[in-house]
Amino acid sequence: MPALHHGIHILEIPDSTMREQLMQSPVIQQAVIMEMDNTHWLIDGQYISNVEKLLAKTGISFKVKTHDE
Repeated sequence: MPALHHGIHILEIPDSTMREQLMQSPVIQQAVIMEMDNTHWLIDGQYISNVEKLLAKTGISFKVKTHDE
């Protein structure tokens, strides 16, 4: 995978139902730059902490990839 710009993260959420529900959240709407495919979103790094808190609070499993991965 090519290196991503600093401050951009890839969020992987495998569950399609959860992704649909999450997209209704203002936190997610603000953070998502674009949907890459059926399981991955590009997330603006300035909002990643809020996104991680929301996902942890709701118990949704996710994986974040940074520009280093």
